[in-house]
Amino acid sequence: MELKYIIIIIVAFALLITIGLAIVNFSYAELLNKFNSISSLPAGTTPYDFAKHINEIFFNNSIHIKFSDKLFSDCYNTIGTLTLCKQYANDNNLAGLAICAHELGHAVQFKNDRSKIFKFAKKKKLSEFLSKIITPIFIGAIACLIFNQLIISICLFATSFVLFMIALSSKMSTIKIEKEASQNAIALLKDYAYLDDQQLYSAKKLLNSAKLTYVADMLRSMLKWTMLTKK
Repeated sequence: MELKYIIIIIVAFALLITIGLAIVNFSYAELLNKFNSISSLPAGTTPYDFAKHINEIFFNNSIHIKFSDKLFSDCYNTIGTLTLCKQYANDNNLAGLAICAHELGHAVQFKNDRSKIFKFAKKKKLSEFLSKIITPIFIGAIACLIFNQLIISICLFATSFVLFMIALSSKMSTIKIEKEASQNAIALLKDYAYLDDQQLYSAKKLLNSAKLTYVADMLRSMLKWTMLTKK
């Protein structure tokens, strides 16, 4: 294969990686900036106390609450476990409370429609799995092209593209679920954390920033090998 075509392929690949890294790192940096800014605002209750309160009112204390050391590791799973980040679980700050409320919003979704959340979890796992194998296949396609294995290269390029579209579609379909969870979160905060309009507005800003990270999660899995994605 001619050298100029190899150079074009390498430059194009490097450009795609650069764009992907920019999306990943910008979205998380934006979320962290919003989180740090809103963390300075008091909330009147801690995420842990709020979770216990909602657990008692809506779930008859059936949710198991545990803690994680990792920042933004808060999550709710389909076996009824709510994970809160230790860093802010017992702090009286609005940002941590908003994140906790979002995960409780997922718990409300699961209570109201289990099948929808099971589908959400499956799509999320599918997207995560595909994200890990797309880049190696794409790199293999480039290697085959360089060594004049044209048919194999085309097959690998096509495979990586199809898998990317499936992963992207799966990830995009979960955004509606995430948006609904955030709506539930705002309702819970308004009714049970007794936040004023300004506090609710700030909580919405943080949850809107989190939306940028949903697709970035997929790109992050694809680009971990570069060691340039922010943790």
